[in-house]
Amino acid sequence: TATYQKLKQPFLSIELEAVSEKELGYYLQFRMVEMMYLAQLMHVNAFDQPAVEGYKAETKKRLFK
Repeated sequence: TATYQKLKQPFLSIELEAVSEKELGYYLQFRMVEMMYLAQLMHVNAFDQPAVEGYKAETKKRLFK
């Protein structure tokens, strides 16, 4: 972070109160909500992923030949 501050570059620093399942859950939930808001700002449907479904279908075909 010192380098970013020195170069006056934007950055995000996250500090957890403890290393625990609860804190990790809070962090992951925060990131999921963050992605939903970013998708909304970018006018992208975060819950409709047709390309991902295509990859999953192709992977299943290859795995279960």
